[in-house]
Amino acid sequence: MLLVIKEEKKEEIKEEKLSLEELYQLIEEIKKDEEEYQKIVQERKENRLKNNSEIKVGNKFIFLSAILLATHITNSTFLLKNPFRNNKLFMSPQKQKEILAELEEKLDIQIPLEEQENYILLNSVFSNDNLTLEEQKEIFNLLPLLNDNENINKQALYSTLENLKIDYTSRPDIIDNSVVGLYFFPLHSINIYVSKEEDKNKDILNHEKIHSIYTNGLNIAIPRFLCEGMTELLENEYFSKTPFLELSSYIYEVNFVKLLCELTGEDIILKAYTTGNANYIYDKLDSIYGSKGDAKEIITKIDEIFAHYFDTSYSFSKEELKNLLTSLENYYVEEDKETLKGLNEYGYLKYDKRIKNSAFYYYENLLLSATYEDRYSKYLDYLDTVGTLEKAYFSSELKEKLLKEDSKILRK
Repeated sequence: MLLVIKEEKKEEIKEEKLSLEELYQLIEEIKKDEEEYQKIVQERKENRLKNNSEIKVGNKFIFLSAILLATHITNSTFLLKNPFRNNKLFMSPQKQKEILAELEEKLDIQIPLEEQENYILLNSVFSNDNLTLEEQKEIFNLLPLLNDNENINKQALYSTLENLKIDYTSRPDIIDNSVVGLYFFPLHSINIYVSKEEDKNKDILNHEKIHSIYTNGLNIAIPRFLCEGMTELLENEYFSKTPFLELSSYIYEVNFVKLLCELTGEDIILKAYTTGNANYIYDKLDSIYGSKGDAKEIITKIDEIFAHYFDTSYSFSKEELKNLLTSLENYYVEEDKETLKGLNEYGYLKYDKRIKNSAFYYYENLLLSATYEDRYSKYLDYLDTVGTLEKAYFSSELKEKLLKEDSKILRK
């Protein structure tokens, strides 16, 4: 779970804290000198003071301006602590070689050429004194996730890893008992409210780590279902031993994200989640069907249902969710439908039989199980009767594994 603490631009300030104080001092000196200069100019007009007084102050102003500019350039270009700008690495080849050599020795591996930049990115964690050596090394388990996403904000992530904190701690009274973990942004702090023994597979920690990768000042405003659903789905595909079986507290969020992947393609969903711009989703859907704004209205209403109905005792018309989901059928491109393999068409009679023909209808019917009072038991009944759809959306490794087997299988 993600908790955003509104603290504007704290990250950027912290990143260049050492030089900012000097810069501010120089700016103040320049302002004082400029005021003095203006006074002298005025006095010269009135009293015709000697030119050397004016020149002396003017030269001092120019001199201090040059120092300010040089300091700023040095800080921003040559001595900048964070080597990533606009997702590009600015570092000398020699320095890169040194870092990679140290990493290969620390991790006892040989780093592939195509992964070198992401290894350098994660290397920032070794300057983080908040983490143990074991925790620092475990950060490198995130590499496959980074390798599969070209939209990662590397500059923000570099700073996050330098400051990340992980604490297994007691749950404050103000936090609901159902919450087992929180990532606090922009404090870069992960709190886990169970013991390490209880979090044996590090499922909770991995979920919060993924939050820390994707959460920055640019993407805290995306729909909550997309934030939590994508985070949990990525945790499943990259870390879980049962990547297709979703039984967590975000079961409907995850499956709705999968439904959206069927509508727009997973690349659009990943880009929207990574950049924090849900307009990528809305614009794609509107280009398929309907006028501009239709898709946003539907998804916003569904997000409101997730926020209220699934987290509290808030009740809504059962037809509301059903109507919203079925309205999304208009966005489903007929020629893109694919046949699901492994489903016995006579083995499931309670739901729409179209689920045997496409993943979209599979997820649509699964989500409709939420319209029942005992929705979780209906959800499990659906999985028991229809089966679990084995389809990967983001992990290239998982996709390759499925290709070797028999992908898009419904397994009971």
